[in-house]
Amino acid sequence: MKRSNDMPDLTPVSAMRTCLRAVALLALLVAAATANGRPFGPTENPRPSFGICAAEVGGGLACGVLGLVIGGGIGGFVFFNPASEMSAFAGAVMVGFPTALVGCAGGTYAVGSAFGQDGRFLPTLAYTAGAFVVAAGFTIGGIQVVNSDINNGTAFNVGMGMTYLGAAVFVAAPVVATYGYNRSRPRDSYGSRFVPGSVDLALVRDAEGIAHPSLNVRLLSVRF
Repeated sequence: MKRSNDMPDLTPVSAMRTCLRAVALLALLVAAATANGRPFGPTENPRPSFGICAAEVGGGLACGVLGLVIGGGIGGFVFFNPASEMSAFAGAVMVGFPTALVGCAGGTYAVGSAFGQDGRFLPTLAYTAGAFVVAAGFTIGGIQVVNSDINNGTAFNVGMGMTYLGAAVFVAAPVVATYGYNRSRPRDSYGSRFVPGSVDLALVRDAEGIAHPSLNVRLLSVRF
């Protein structure tokens, strides 16, 4: 007797396929329930974007200027001496320079930490201090050349050029601080290159074009 096309397929092979599909679906549901939001790739030590770096530079600049203003004001007030016209300026430099240094490094570190970049403060402070020392060296050296006994245009131009270069390095200190902060971020460990496997359900078409559910099991992926 010929079976009608409208009758359901109740052969043992069809029943086995139905059971396999049910098992595959159950396995997928169990895997999804036990994954608990596990990411599909490693999220350890994500690379900073341009926006994050720009925010770190902005944080270092803002806090550096704030430290310079507060520290310079306190130093000028504390070291002010009516008998010396330069006492307030000297005090402002003596106190404002370190507070600007700490503020620049601290602002960069605070913004980077807010974005979860996991950099370290002491390397950031060291890079910032290097920029400040170079800036101070060029500025002081340029002033010394300008005020030297060499009364010619070349010495004056060289001294002013050194002073301007020192000021440029001083302004660029937040960029150096950001570079130092990102250099201090922990590097990817070799273990993070091995991505845990996953289980998912997909549709695979046979030679007749009929879609069948399939269970894709990935044991391990290696990231290069």
